[in-house]
Amino acid sequence: MIAWGSAQIYQGVQNQAEIAPGHENPARAVARILDRLPSADLGETENEDARHAAAEILEEATQPEPDQGRTRRAWLLLRGLLSPLARGAESGSQAAAHDWARTAIEQISGMPQIGG
Repeated sequence: MIAWGSAQIYQGVQNQAEIAPGHENPARAVARILDRLPSADLGETENEDARHAAAEILEEATQPEPDQGRTRRAWLLLRGLLSPLARGAESGSQAAAHDWARTAIEQISGMPQIGG
């Protein structure tokens, strides 16, 4: 089980699942990304796509044998959605979004699931 903010990640309203061995760190990274998405300067469609990709990663992480192809595609989509934030303004109100997005992309790029 992974927690972020003051909540736990649940699939559905009342279902919770254990993370597959070896997928704990990726699940934590997704939890951090989900925790920061509300403050990100993403459009509505991009925000929804990022949440969907994160949900796919977490769904696969709870499977006995996660589908590496599905996980990899979701990570790549998430990285692509966060890239504009990481390249954005480095000062002012967007500095925090820039910093966490850059850190998230570095973490995603290092994931063994995407060849890191």
